[in-house]
Amino acid sequence: METDKLHIREYIHSDLPEVLNLWENHSGWGRPDEEEFQRWIKTPFGACILIVAEKEDKEIVGQLFFTPTEIFMEGIAKNAVKVSSPIIHAHYRANHTLNANSLVVSLFSTGIQLMKERGYDWSYNFPAFGWVKILRSIHHIGLDIWDVEVIPCYEIVDDAVTNCNYYFLEMEKFPEDLQIFWDKFKMENKDLSFVTRDPLWLEYKWGAELKLGIYKNNIQEGYFVIKRDSGLILDYIINDFKDSANVFRELNRFYKERRVIYPNTQAEALKFMPNGLLKRYLNGLSIKPIDFNFVFGISSLKAERLGEKTESDKWYIFPND
Repeated sequence: METDKLHIREYIHSDLPEVLNLWENHSGWGRPDEEEFQRWIKTPFGACILIVAEKEDKEIVGQLFFTPTEIFMEGIAKNAVKVSSPIIHAHYRANHTLNANSLVVSLFSTGIQLMKERGYDWSYNFPAFGWVKILRSIHHIGLDIWDVEVIPCYEIVDDAVTNCNYYFLEMEKFPEDLQIFWDKFKMENKDLSFVTRDPLWLEYKWGAELKLGIYKNNIQEGYFVIKRDSGLILDYIINDFKDSANVFRELNRFYKERRVIYPNTQAEALKFMPNGLLKRYLNGLSIKPIDFNFVFGISSLKAERLGEKTESDKWYIFPND
């Protein structure tokens, strides 16, 4: 395994066939079609920055995504990148990933330096659980400090009948009208940090997932996004969060009764990741832990703020935001 002979650089369009081959043979996720991959690259906040590792014969043997987005740190908008999808050719995988000379670290450090040069403020990720120890100690090999939180996952078991009069209707897309809920949320939660809920971003991220409008008295009050294959709640905003426990109960009853009518919606139970705001308003909701943990990591890209910590209870985050 000779990583010193690899060229670590930014992706160019002519790399596409080699990158797709890498996905097919070494990702475990399968090969995306070309149209799907091109859609991933183009985000509402600009093109993704993809860092690749190239051999002398032009074969691509590693990749790492840096997706531009917008986050709000206690209500203040910041430019950010989400780090995701590390794929390494089997021949170049290190037994001990936390090694300054390993390929994944080379991709990571090259990308982070490029993000700093381009003026981004923060980087964040939702890595697999195996990355917790690595990210928490990555500063020992000369990289920036990451704050890492492990967050449990719960299944909703509460389907008690309520008198809250909320009901749900499927949405085909994320309409521009959702901007009203997003603007209201930003104004009322300046004590929290969160990733953008701009409708264009939601469509980019979750356009293929189950989208339910939350209604009361024929007026839309918010929305849910639910991952079709797992029943995991991916996003939720409502005008009055104090109603959340009852809304979750009604959603659980609705989902159990109706899920069979929605295409590719296979999960038998709804699951969610608690965040700082939901913890305030879901008291009394019957839930049970499941054997899975989410990981949220964040790091400052500004030299004067390196090492600044953020607490997960101060974040309104959902899986893979």
